[in-house]
Amino acid sequence: MTHVTITAQAHFSELPNTAAFLGGMVAQEVIKMIAKQYVPVKGYCVIDLIET
Repeated sequence: MTHVTITAQAHFSELPNTAAFLGGMVAQEVIKMIAKQYVPVKGYCVIDLIET
């Protein structure tokens, strides 16, 4: 998904919630790759943020 798609699908939810979630997930995945521990997410990660 692109940034435009995410904001288009989540126009009823609050953008700060979506940005906080995506920022946290990206940071977690970067830490996993740097530390070479655990398994990074492969493929897609689908999250329903409509009711956040």
